[in-house]
Amino acid sequence: MLSAVLNSPRAILVSIAIMEAFVRMRHFMMANAEVVCRMNVLEKKQMATDAKVDEILERLDSSETPLRGVFYNGQLWDARALVLSLVSRAKRSLILIDNWATPEVLDLFAKKRKGVKVTVFTSEHYDNKHVPHHKISPADIATFNAQYPKLAVRYNETFHDRFLIIDDRELYLIGASLKDLGGKCFGFTKMDSREIRRIKKTAFSSTP
Repeated sequence: MLSAVLNSPRAILVSIAIMEAFVRMRHFMMANAEVVCRMNVLEKKQMATDAKVDEILERLDSSETPLRGVFYNGQLWDARALVLSLVSRAKRSLILIDNWATPEVLDLFAKKRKGVKVTVFTSEHYDNKHVPHHKISPADIATFNAQYPKLAVRYNETFHDRFLIIDDRELYLIGASLKDLGGKCFGFTKMDSREIRRIKKTAFSSTP
């Protein structure tokens, strides 16, 4: 019964039409071999270009910060850009330990994400009469918190170096006070996150 169907006039006509289609396709490809070749070359070039574009986009989208580096005198913009990139990484908290933090430092933290809590540990400075003087005044704190809550400033005399802790997961040692970024040559390095717990314990336990 199947052989009768395959040998029917309609089946024969369909088979002839298929063969003619293949013949026409073959003639087309032979007549346009150069065009087809060029299309293949263009397709390969496009694939290579797409791969390069994907690589570039991946690098642009990457939020990775260099593990270490040096900024030289006069690199004001670059040094500030580094700190701003670190500040923008925080999703929950930022802790800065900087004995010479000033209200200008708060300008950097104004770029943080909404809801990120900022704690600054700094040193009390004394005038000629040994009266403590705070570089960041209560008025500065109140003004900042009115627009970018929440900032807390604590005083600690234990630290010499500057540290920045991001979300209790990333720890950076910064060789210059944030108020002096780019003013002099300084280095920075990403440290072992296991030190965060000890540094925080030292900071909070030594705070009056």
